[in-house]
Amino acid sequence: MVLVLTTNIEEIDVLSIEYIKKSIEDLLPVDKYREIISYNDYKDVCRSVLGIALLKLYLNSCGYRIDSKLKYINGKPEICGVGIEFNISHSGNWVTCAFSKNKIGVDIERKNYNERILERCFNEKEKKYIKQSHDYERMMNNYTKTWTIKESYIKYLGIGLRYGMKKILINYDERIIEDGTDSVCFFSKEFASDYVLSVCCKARERVEIVKVGEQSLLNI
Repeated sequence: MVLVLTTNIEEIDVLSIEYIKKSIEDLLPVDKYREIISYNDYKDVCRSVLGIALLKLYLNSCGYRIDSKLKYINGKPEICGVGIEFNISHSGNWVTCAFSKNKIGVDIERKNYNERILERCFNEKEKKYIKQSHDYERMMNNYTKTWTIKESYIKYLGIGLRYGMKKILINYDERIIEDGTDSVCFFSKEFASDYVLSVCCKARERVEIVKVGEQSLLNI
């Protein structure tokens, strides 16, 4: 099973963020912690802090004792010795962290549409899928769905955007990504009315999405 924990930064007050900020310090390398708390945009601080807080909440709930700090490889946080894969994503007011025993990638985005990116990053099949509806809302949903699937796949691979978005071939009917050597499953759904959340994982697993409130995050 894939578990996706989510939280909304608008539902957590400033004093709680300050408390949670101190609670995650033990998981982060000193330079990374200083970087996060020094962001100019307060919402960027909240998103980064809450992403790590969701991770710590999960580790605590599973009874893991973590004696080492997170390692950042190509900007992606990793933790050794627990047998759990995780991935963090945030957009707008929402922060998510996905967990699995297997390799995992997650992406959440507020619904949008960008014709320039469509032409540059999407192949002809994907363009047709996105533009099949003349309803702008549906087209925006299909665009964001396609983007988040691609982004979650890149995060699944752990290689960054240099991979090239057009190389990622989405089979919408089978809900798999075909990369020429292997197939990876994806899950995608509309979330909180104006967002789309997508997950990529090795096998076709059940995906459970759980919203986490302020009190749970204060108990980490």
